[in-house]
Order: sequence, then structure tokens, then C-alpha cells
Amino acid sequence: MQPLVAHAGWRTSPEDARRVALGASTPGARTPVPLEEARRVAREARSNAAAED
Repeated sequence: MQPLVAHAGWRTSPEDARRVALGASTPGARTPVPLEEARRVAREARSNAAAED
């Protein structure tokens, strides 16, 4: 199992942060799904911009 870091923000307990981070992640992945999706979209945008040059 890989370590997971979750920051408890304002009015959030460490347990709540843990629960949210694990709930947003897929099994075996260290990165929450929304962040994976954002990275994918950014890669596609960079690729499309490079293709237009």
C-alpha cells in the first residue's frame, strides 16, 4: 500500500480529510480522481497547442 497525504483544512478533522481523500481515489491510485482528470486535460491542451505550432 502506498502512503497517502491528506491535509486537514479549516474546520476539517484529520479523519474527515482521510475519508474524503480515500473516497475520491481509485483503488491502487495515489492521486484523487479529480486531480488525475485535471492532469489529463492539461496534457491534452499542451499536446493540442504544440500540434498547432
